Amino acid sequence: MNKEKLLVIFMWVTGIGTALVGLGLIAPSEIQQSMFGAPSADPLALLLARGWSGLVGLMGILLIIGARRPALRTFCLNVSGGSKAMFIGMILIWGQAYVPTLAGALFIDALVVLVAIANQIQGKERR
Repeated sequence: MNKEKLLVIFMWVTGIGTALVGLGLIAPSEIQQSMFGAPSADPLALLLARGWSGLVGLMGILLIIGARRPALRTFCLNVSGGSKAMFIGMILIWGQAYVPTLAGALFIDALVVLVAIANQIQGKERR
């Protein structure tokens, strides 16, 4: 299997998983529980969880679009990777207590970041 095919499969799988976080728009308390292990009934926390879920869901949709459209692949991967890098940094700086609960998501997000970087380097080598 060639590298491009592997990249497409990777983007589909991580895109679907990431897009599913968008379900927090309709179930913010449940997404807080499943992702962070800490649900909240606070109206502001629920509003922020909905907004965060929507933005994360959009990153998943971008990964899926990039998997389907070669011309947009690098752009979609870079934007999603950048978003995931910011999330990783935010958790490591301000949310260390949540690292054990988020370990799986952080690992997958780190893979997306590394694949985006590798794809960028490989693209420069082709030019």
